[in-house]
Amino acid sequence: MKEPAHLTFVKQYLNWERVQERLDRYRHIGRIFPMETLQGCSNKAPYYCHYLSWRLGTWQDEGLFEFFDKLLEIGTALPGWDKTRIPGGCEFDNFWGFVWELQTAVFFADYLGLKTEWEKAGPDFRVSSDSITFFVECTTYRKSFAIEEFIREVFRFIHPQIMVEHVPCLQFSLPKDDKIETFLDELFEPYLDPIFLSSKLREAQQQAPLALPVPQGSQNFYVYLDNGEAVNTNFELLRVLTSSGDPASFLELALKEILGNKTSANKLFENRPNLLMVNFLLGKDWQLARLLRPIPEIDLGETFDGVFLTACGIDHVPSFQNSVISYKSGHPIESLVDNHDKRPSTD
Repeated sequence: MKEPAHLTFVKQYLNWERVQERLDRYRHIGRIFPMETLQGCSNKAPYYCHYLSWRLGTWQDEGLFEFFDKLLEIGTALPGWDKTRIPGGCEFDNFWGFVWELQTAVFFADYLGLKTEWEKAGPDFRVSSDSITFFVECTTYRKSFAIEEFIREVFRFIHPQIMVEHVPCLQFSLPKDDKIETFLDELFEPYLDPIFLSSKLREAQQQAPLALPVPQGSQNFYVYLDNGEAVNTNFELLRVLTSSGDPASFLELALKEILGNKTSANKLFENRPNLLMVNFLLGKDWQLARLLRPIPEIDLGETFDGVFLTACGIDHVPSFQNSVISYKSGHPIESLVDNHDKRPSTD
């Protein structure tokens, strides 16, 4: 049986010696993620790698792992922590969700100095100080962004001129569930033949950006070769790649989806007051839309008492600055925000 094309590249680029070196260097990462766990995903479709093993074995920036190790040190020392909080499975996007939970824990416990406890059931955290107590639930806006990022990272190693993009603020979708495997195999299969890429690089010397083949099953997804020194410019493709959908419509849809997905989740309705912490890091759509349009009025409905919306990178903790906070009257987050010199929008 033919080996999937992307598995060939994962084997080629994931450096297990580097993984072991980093597990030895970063004590808390090594404690939480033993080599046996990381290697356990090597034969599991569709990514054939653990969500952390790929990063440990390919990323160059040691600062990211130093920060992640610190997050683990603080987060795992909080009351209520147990190993069930570690995402199981091999899904590539589990990494961002887990990091966001840790960033949120450190934000409340370390940055704000509040008593922060992991909850065994219901919302992720119970946060309290003196007479105030509220419950915190974390979520990341993932959709197809995670698969796109996996594709982008693998192509980055195949050749640095290969770019992966979608037009922001337009409907964007990649295959889901059992269709991911076939899509990735077909997408990467041409690059197993070095002659294919060599010929495309020559074409890109004459005209760029140069579109590269994408299998059926995607919407608003582009793989192309970039070459700033090409003889001619492919203006038709360039116009598509530099365009954008309606940012106002995207903001409305994103808020509707993220709140809708959590309306009945983790007993939020029963744990009050609550705060939904949302990270829009994946994809550039949220950041671009926020630059172009104001955030629409947020309908918290019956379930939510407050929301915290941000695009927080994996190299720092969230802050009230550059975030949008909306809450119902009397929410404890109000005094915390006011004490840190930022007035949020209120409903």
